[in-house]
Amino acid sequence: MGYQFAEFHGLTHVEMVERLIAMALAEVPDRLQRECPAVGDAEFIMRGVRRVFDRYESGRDFIQSLRQAGEIITRAAFFENLHSERRRKLTEAAGDALRAHLSRRFAAAGVNHLSVFPELAGRAVCAADGHYIEHACHSPRDEKGRQVAFGNIYALDLAYGLSFPICAILSGHSMHPNEWALLKKSDKRLLRKMAMSRMGWDSRSKPLLVYDRAGADAEFMEAGSFLARNGFDMITRAKCNMCFEVVSIAQFDKNDKVNAGVLRDAEVKLANGVELRMITYKCPETGEKYEFITTERKLRPGVVAWLYFMRWRIEKVFDVFEQKLGQKKAWSADESADGARPCQADLICMGYNILLFVQTVLEADAGIKDIKSAEKREKELAERRIKVEEHNAEVAAKAKKNGSSRKPRNLRSIHPLLGEVARQCHQMTRQFIRCFRNLFHSQRTMAECFGEYGRYQSAYL
Repeated sequence: MGYQFAEFHGLTHVEMVERLIAMALAEVPDRLQRECPAVGDAEFIMRGVRRVFDRYESGRDFIQSLRQAGEIITRAAFFENLHSERRRKLTEAAGDALRAHLSRRFAAAGVNHLSVFPELAGRAVCAADGHYIEHACHSPRDEKGRQVAFGNIYALDLAYGLSFPICAILSGHSMHPNEWALLKKSDKRLLRKMAMSRMGWDSRSKPLLVYDRAGADAEFMEAGSFLARNGFDMITRAKCNMCFEVVSIAQFDKNDKVNAGVLRDAEVKLANGVELRMITYKCPETGEKYEFITTERKLRPGVVAWLYFMRWRIEKVFDVFEQKLGQKKAWSADESADGARPCQADLICMGYNILLFVQTVLEADAGIKDIKSAEKREKELAERRIKVEEHNAEVAAKAKKNGSSRKPRNLRSIHPLLGEVARQCHQMTRQFIRCFRNLFHSQRTMAECFGEYGRYQSAYL
């Protein structure tokens, strides 16, 4: 039997993480690396990732735990490293290198959460959104004496499930920052992170960004904008007050199950003259209507709608960050948005991506899947089908009572692709994370831990 990740089977969890970090640092430019006698670069990143894996109440709690475990670490050195500009750039570069390495590994293992849409093969498709956590204990106060939450804009690779930070949202000076304005200022960084050639993406295809309604910015999406000049496409949802006129209506295959729910595929002109593609969609299950706008004109209209709905996966990743990994609070009170805060965001994403890698190793080499989550998902789908059938029976009975011979208009159905799309990706569970944490410091190899992972992936406690 051939294994995709055999080189990791004989390693302990700590050795596996150390090897992944070493692989990432091997791709980091030499100008960002330095020999440091106190805390080496690999040790600094390893400590940051360990802080993500284990639950600590504060930085001092983390330092005390390491000291009692026999490691030499000083409070001053730890926080100075977090504030280091070189370390910040190093961590960002290492996070990008790790994500590129894992992307190539996942592709070789056949991982692709977008495989149901073959036209997206080889194309970078990312969802992005902002996420806030609690401020650090000693963070500065604004002019009104308030301590401001710490935020970052993150992106999620919808094909492989890997996450990465784009930029910090604020630097302690504003309670309500303009998130979209900051993203537009960071669009060069987003392009570089999304479309890295080492990720294995097809250079002939445009990267595709999926954002919420905040991204319905006509100037950013117009033909001559930075977005278009750099070969970038975007999908978002039209705002309720958006004024437009229909320029033309395109024909689409209504028998294609991907297009189920699509009412219209049109080219529209906004009030400022910008022309965009608008997909009007009605959810077959709830009857709710949506209007999506995009600069992408080649994808099937149903694919555009599905990609926007799949944007919700990034919210599930935020839930893992905060609720399951315990990353509810900033590590540093650094006032600069270009200082320690992006460093923390990169380390959180590196920790999450490593956990995703472990799940992939378990499934690819040991056939261990999250059976309990799959069963729960199938049960939820069955319940939704029952609700739809009950609704349709009620509508039909009402029509019969009224003596109508026509087919009722408001019948509902489950989208034919719902089950297939839902099965391709699920949220990381607490039980898996607890199992990883409990095995992380053990001396058993990954292969020796397969059986234990299998037991805790098969059923809830």
